[in-house]
Amino acid sequence: MFDATSAAIDPRYLTKLAAAQYEIDVFLERNPQYFKCDANKEALLDYITVNGVPLNVNTLEMAYRELKSKKKLVELPTAEKLAEMSAAEVKKFSEKYGTEEFDHMGRSIGYVLPQNMARVTADDEALQRRHRRTSANSVRDSLPAQRQYPQDAGKRPSRREFATWPADRLKEFLEYETPDGMLPSYLR
Repeated sequence: MFDATSAAIDPRYLTKLAAAQYEIDVFLERNPQYFKCDANKEALLDYITVNGVPLNVNTLEMAYRELKSKKKLVELPTAEKLAEMSAAEVKKFSEKYGTEEFDHMGRSIGYVLPQNMARVTADDEALQRRHRRTSANSVRDSLPAQRQYPQDAGKRPSRREFATWPADRLKEFLEYETPDGMLPSYLR
């Protein structure tokens, strides 16, 4: 018979798990270039276990730096390297380091790699910084004073009406009439 008290998990254990997960999340946030795969996870955890250090952000970063300098971690290929790889090489890499995906029947449909597969270059980082500085307000400030569709100012169109507008009118409406340039909730 099932006994609820025997199946209960010790709250102290859960607290330790939550703390460890927090440390890992902070490490991943600070190190976006870290390639999340089983091989790298095992290497970091082995380093921490062998050296007998606690699992926290500082030790994860220390392990990451040391293992990276010794070339014991799998690195993300650069965009150029990825472009040079044959389809067979990409497939082999994804089978080794990717995550297996399954269909609704539980059958394997292949392996996927992270969305940001190619390592970020210096040019990409500069573009991302420029993009972060550009807010909806600065875009709105750069818009022409003369609107092509002045009748839309302050208007709250129905979904049907909004769906019939041409693309340039939709774009102008979103840029002028919404605070973030996104589709308003009443049109979703």
